[in-house]
Amino acid sequence: MSPRRTYQADVLARHARQRGDRVRALTGADDNSLKNVLAAQAEGVEVQDMATT
Repeated sequence: MSPRRTYQADVLARHARQRGDRVRALTGADDNSLKNVLAAQAEGVEVQDMATT
């Protein structure tokens, strides 16, 4: 995640907390990103297998 996106997510999370909302941050691999799909196809494996190993 780029620093700009991290900053934007933090600002939105702080705003939501100030309103009393419960906030959670989820991070991880995007199984459907084009880079992962193309790499999985090149290796001849499923995208989910490629992203979770």
